[in-house]
Formats: sequence, structure tokens, C-alpha cells
Amino acid sequence: MELSKRLQMNADLVRQRQRVADVGCDHGYVSIYLSKQKECSCIALDVNAGPLAIAKENIAMAGLSDQITCRLSDGLCEVEPGEVDAVLIAGMGGMLATRIVQQSREVVKTLRQLVIQAQSDLDHVRREICALGFLIDREECCYDNGKFYLAISFLPGTQKQEYKPFEWHYGRDLLERKDNTYRIFLEKERQKKMDVMEKLKSNSSDNSRKRMAELKEQLGLLEQALEAYC
Repeated sequence: MELSKRLQMNADLVRQRQRVADVGCDHGYVSIYLSKQKECSCIALDVNAGPLAIAKENIAMAGLSDQITCRLSDGLCEVEPGEVDAVLIAGMGGMLATRIVQQSREVVKTLRQLVIQAQSDLDHVRREICALGFLIDREECCYDNGKFYLAISFLPGTQKQEYKPFEWHYGRDLLERKDNTYRIFLEKERQKKMDVMEKLKSNSSDNSRKRMAELKEQLGLLEQALEAYC
């Protein structure tokens, strides 16, 4: 089975031989991969019955029904504290992913790893998950089917060096490694912000001025991140 670049990125971040809760498992492909390639036992979770039924069929076809359990679940609601070592949350907005973690603190505080691949609000994800007693271990970025995706691996602990404001927004790990895919993403983000600012110049409304000030602040943080590539 060949995973998409996004799913492969997520699976690669999960450590071997763990009990994993795969939140938003969709058709179960990552759970199957983790079971086969990383010797993980998995609980495949999804809030929708349709995708979960397909995941169950795929898991049975792979001969892994004894290693992967399927549960209809809103987030981690159907997982007991101490039942898993790791949680993977992928393919949803950062606010929702963070809320899932915060609503299941008894489960989360027993984890050895938390991997989140959020589609938005990554600064919020970094801040809120670290506030729960985790540190950022590694980040990965990929370009898949016309979009950029970012995944973050958290481990229990405290960050040795406090994050600067621009690092909460854009991370530290990928910048320190001078990841080229991430550089391209950041440059495209900079151009988008500059294009919007150019359009706002001709509009003198209060809302436009407020938006312009926000964009200037965001652009300043982005420029600090890009300095890592100089």
C-alpha cells in the first residue's frame, strides 16, 4: 500500500511499537501502515460511520483485524486513559485538533507522543499543546496534490529554550534544518500577504487600515522566519 505524501509524513513521525489512537482515521490507511511497518497496535477512530465502515473493511482485507480496532468516536471520547501511548490527529483545523486534546486531558497526560497535522492555526496548536506539558520534538512539511501540509510531533516535557513570537507562528525545527519545502511555503505565504497589502492600499476604510496593520505584523514575523535561510 502506497500512502500519499501527506499521510506518509504523518505516519513517519509516529514512533515504532506503540499503541496508537488514529483520530480521524478516514479509510484506515495510516493505521494499516503503522501496524505493518512500525509494529503498532492501533485504534482507528472516526466521528463518521461511513468512512469508519470502509476502514474496517480495509483493515479486514489487510488481515489486521486483531491488531486494529475501529471505534465510532468524537475525538478521543471512546479511548480510556492509559489505553494508548500515542495519538495521531490529522486532516482537520488546528482549533478543532487542539480542542480534541484539551477535552481528553486524562487520556493525553498518559501519552508518550502526540502527532498533529493541522490544516490551520498552527501557532495556536503549538502554544496550547505545549501549555499542556508537551514540547515540540520535530516538525515536517510536504507538498502534496497542490497543497502544503505541516505536521508536528510533541513529546511530554518542557521546551529547553523558550519560543520567540515568530517561532510560535512558524516553528523552529524546520527553520534550523533549513528545510527547502518549508522555505518555498514561507516564500509563497509572504507573497500572498504582500499581494493583499497592495490591494488594501487603495482602500482607506477603518477595516482596511486595521487589516493592513495586522498584515504588517504578520509579515514581520514571517520575515524573521525566513532569515533562517539567509
